[in-house]
Amino acid sequence: MSRSRLPWTLNGHMATTALSKESAACVVLPDSARLEKAEQIRGTGKWTDRHERLYNHIRQVRLYSVRKSGCSWIAELAGYYTEPDDAKAEVDGWPSDNNLSTRSSPWRNGPASINQLRYLRRLVEDAPDNPTKGEASRLISEALTLQATERAERLNENCLLTM
Repeated sequence: MSRSRLPWTLNGHMATTALSKESAACVVLPDSARLEKAEQIRGTGKWTDRHERLYNHIRQVRLYSVRKSGCSWIAELAGYYTEPDDAKAEVDGWPSDNNLSTRSSPWRNGPASINQLRYLRRLVEDAPDNPTKGEASRLISEALTLQATERAERLNENCLLTM
């Protein structure tokens, strides 16, 4: 992800990047702890079709397209991949605001605005005291993207379990 022109951030097993003021992307990596637990259940003989559907979902790299919808952010599953680099390559082809999504933009170096700081502190519990505009923007975008993606993941998993 660090070789991308986009400013990706890895948070646990989720990588996020802002594409514009109203869009972002999130790559969800397989969670080894969940996969290990699934393998344990698989070995007990209690494995069902529901388990298999969920397992097939969580073992793959998932790409989410995240966009602003009114006052909230919505994430939609855009595809499954075997490698994170394949999902990143897909995102590299998506439209983006070059001024916002380029990690070397000069605006990123100035101090964060008062409004940025207020919003950041509402979203991020352990926000830094004096972030730059770029840091604040990245942290805000990351928090909103992660929240939307986590909601979408729960909905997708619930759907797979009730099919």
